[in-house]
Amino acid sequence: MAGKKRANGEGTIYQRADGRWEGAGYVLTAEGASKRVRVYGATRKQAADKLTEKLADSHHGRPVPVNPSMTVGDYLLHWLTTVAVHRVRPTTYTNYDTYVRTFLIPGLGHRPLHALSVAEVRTFLDGTAAVCQC
Repeated sequence: MAGKKRANGEGTIYQRADGRWEGAGYVLTAEGASKRVRVYGATRKQAADKLTEKLADSHHGRPVPVNPSMTVGDYLLHWLTTVAVHRVRPTTYTNYDTYVRTFLIPGLGHRPLHALSVAEVRTFLDGTAAVCQC
């Protein structure tokens, strides 16, 4: 496969000295910066598939947590104090703060951010819709 050129943004794939294949590319982090991630596979195809999955997650807006042990609650508090406070009006910030602390953190705050699934969020929203008339 030597000579096959990948387009910009698709990352890079190469064989390591130990025989494994490594894929590397840039993804969006939870803090808004980009981070180079690396994936490994026994074959070039395995490494390419893993890298494509990571890049697709990033392109769909699912950030990679900088700290793998970061919980949903930690991320929401970080987002409130660093992002939302600068981008929304004060009353909107107050509402966000109230909803995050009253509903989101008690319901989903304990979950690791990287393990949160769409099904869990949907179940949570279906369960809180009757309680919160948001």
